[in-house]
Amino acid sequence: MAGPGVSWCVLERVSVLVDDVPAVFVGRRQLELAAYLALHPRTPLTSDALQHALWGDTRPRTAKNSVQRFVSDLRRALGPAADRLHTTDDGYQLLLHPADGVDWLDLREDLKSARVHLAAGDPWSAVAAMGTRAHRRGEPLAGLHSDTFMDERRSLVDLLDEAAELALTCRVQMGEDEGAVADAERLLARRPFREPVWAVLISALHRLGRTGEALHAHRRLTQLLSEEFGQAPSRPLQDLHVRVLRDDPELRERPQIPTATKPRSTIPPKRTSFHGRRDELSTIASTGAHDPAMVTTMKCVYRITYPNGKIYIGADLTASVNYFGSAASELIASDFSPEELRDFTIRREVLWWSEVATDTEVRAKELELIRLHRSSDPEVGYNRWPSSGRGNEGTSRG
Repeated sequence: MAGPGVSWCVLERVSVLVDDVPAVFVGRRQLELAAYLALHPRTPLTSDALQHALWGDTRPRTAKNSVQRFVSDLRRALGPAADRLHTTDDGYQLLLHPADGVDWLDLREDLKSARVHLAAGDPWSAVAAMGTRAHRRGEPLAGLHSDTFMDERRSLVDLLDEAAELALTCRVQMGEDEGAVADAERLLARRPFREPVWAVLISALHRLGRTGEALHAHRRLTQLLSEEFGQAPSRPLQDLHVRVLRDDPELRERPQIPTATKPRSTIPPKRTSFHGRRDELSTIASTGAHDPAMVTTMKCVYRITYPNGKIYIGADLTASVNYFGSAASELIASDFSPEELRDFTIRREVLWWSEVATDTEVRAKELELIRLHRSSDPEVGYNRWPSSGRGNEGTSRG
């Protein structure tokens, strides 16, 4: 007789289902522990890592004993599936049985399978492969308010938006322009700097005969980028604008789609990162959004941590291992004595990376992370842009 199946859910409100019956959590810390384990399945986690996840740098003296108690409570909540929490030499590990599932892992596999179908010219099977998990109904990790989960929450948001963009690509391939317009507007409300989505919106509006709205969408994007970054849309978007103005007949043509509507591939999905979007971007390119630089250069936003704990966040458009940004030397030097500066160690961490993002999107992510980590506050970091109103004035950027 097969044992119980356990479903670990973090894409919306955190929950654990044992044979479809919700596990009952007795407190917030137990819920946070379940979420952290679900975000790191099969990974041995030390007790110290779990303490940091639950309390950060302000853990109580009883943190180690408290973690042991929370694990015991979670095992009790899992009932017949308590064996999923395995005790290691210095911590714990979430085991997954064949009947178990973790929603974000499952969605990642669904997207891989969907890309295979889409690359074979079968958007209907791609939509079926994504299933209902790709439909975003709430915020990831809902119910958790700890700062510990900020990075994980943003990674899950990226995954869900990736699913939404892939579904949008399928709609374009299937000729559902009305639905594509609505989906693109919803996506842009959350991620206004996604230029490929703007390209889909403009192209779909033009194919529907709503050329005035297509041109207005381009003006919206132009104003947004000018106000936020002092930049113009990328060359592909500018070229698309010209083609709309000229009523290029090729823009009126719907994408060519094979007649077959059944799945064509049995290639098993492999695990991939949150950030792989190469396949769907190649299909979006048929609407006029292709930019070769988007698929040839790794780009990232990084954080530099200095010995005094202050940080600097910057963007690297080439992901060079030797690039450490353009933080103001005079600000850094003023915080250290000459003796300290003679033996100086800094740490560089990549907070976000992409193979397909435009430079504009990388700068948008840089700005988002500067604000999130407050690195332009002189009490926190060395960024001088954007101004926090507390000093560090200037325009130095990554």
